[in-house]
Amino acid sequence: MRLKHVPKQINVLYVEDDPKILDVMYKVLNAFEHTHFNVVTKRTLKEALDYLCECTLDKTINIDVILLDLVLPNSHGVGTFLKVKQQCGDIPVVIISGHEEMACKCVSLGAQDYLVKPDIPPALLIRALKYAIQRNELEHKMKSVIMTSTLGYHMYELKGDDLIFVGFNPSANKILGVDNVDFIGKKISDAFPGLPSYVEENYRKALNGVPWTNQHVEYESDKIKKSIFRVNAYKTSENFLTVTFEDITEKIKIKTALAKTLEDYKNLVEVTGASIFGMDFVNQKFTYVNDVMCKTLGYTREELLNMWPSDYLTPKSKEEFNARIEALKRGDFVHNNVEYECLRKDGSIVWVLVTTSYPDINQPIITANAVAINITEKKLVEQELEKKEFEVFSELEKRIHIWKDEMVVKSVENQNRLRLIDAEILKLSHINKVGA
Repeated sequence: MRLKHVPKQINVLYVEDDPKILDVMYKVLNAFEHTHFNVVTKRTLKEALDYLCECTLDKTINIDVILLDLVLPNSHGVGTFLKVKQQCGDIPVVIISGHEEMACKCVSLGAQDYLVKPDIPPALLIRALKYAIQRNELEHKMKSVIMTSTLGYHMYELKGDDLIFVGFNPSANKILGVDNVDFIGKKISDAFPGLPSYVEENYRKALNGVPWTNQHVEYESDKIKKSIFRVNAYKTSENFLTVTFEDITEKIKIKTALAKTLEDYKNLVEVTGASIFGMDFVNQKFTYVNDVMCKTLGYTREELLNMWPSDYLTPKSKEEFNARIEALKRGDFVHNNVEYECLRKDGSIVWVLVTTSYPDINQPIITANAVAINITEKKLVEQELEKKEFEVFSELEKRIHIWKDEMVVKSVENQNRLRLIDAEILKLSHINKVGA
């Protein structure tokens, strides 16, 4: 997340009642060359609050950061900060105090930083002011992300031994179907009765610096319907915990149904005896092979995943396979179905009918999926039929030759008989003429 640059002019509200310290700090800020500090000073809490109220009404008055002393006339300690924080809204506050423990408490309640007086190095002061502005901006950006996130956000504070619900975002209402404002100020066990004990245990571990991430938690109550949530819990600051969650009930149902569908499909594929495989044309390797393919070709899955069809096709089928690849590269039409003769690992032959599916024939072929059916028996039957057809036609051709020869012989005999008949007819004709 990118932060904007600190402006060259920084408007500072400095709340301090000690004139000497005020004068020293004022000089330090004015002596800095790279950034101009426009400092407005107030000596009492009332003056500071009145000025902040004025700033709220007059949008032309801008404050970038507040320097706050915790010990002022009529106001001492953490209460001073809380009153200023309530009035200043989103303006970052840097505490200046001689009481470090008190200043640390203010930081835990929302102050951006603290400095211990009286001896404050100028460089440390300048850096604290600039970092306070940038951290404050980051916090606002993060808050914006949280408030617009589709994830549910819950915030807890560890008070004594209890985890107290202190905040949420709009999506938390939508996901749970309840108004989370009802949980504010409640212990986690009261806000979410029946929450599995291991959840709170891991929330506490997260507060000790051990994030609890990507966990599935099933929960229901009289107001929240039974659901499965993906939960993440992590420490955001001292004694503060943030929990993100989303309802993944439907996702799990879909995932379970998909897994069952895939298992059913796998079983169907195995039952039908089809080889299923994926091909990577760039690296010329299989990306996936099923058990049927391994059994069909006699290779292990590991062996096949390092092979390519040309490694087991017979020379004639290899030639046809390579020709199809070249045609695909040219963008020519290639039929999806093709028969290949394969050489199994043991040297025997197996025929397969391959149906290939390409992602987009209008794009360079990078991958493809294919189904292969063992048609060896069909091929053997076809070969047997071809053999019998050849034998039948050979026998028929032989018989035709015999019949032809017999017809030739019979034709000669018939011609001789016709000649004899003709001779007899001529002889009878001659006798008849003589008798006349």
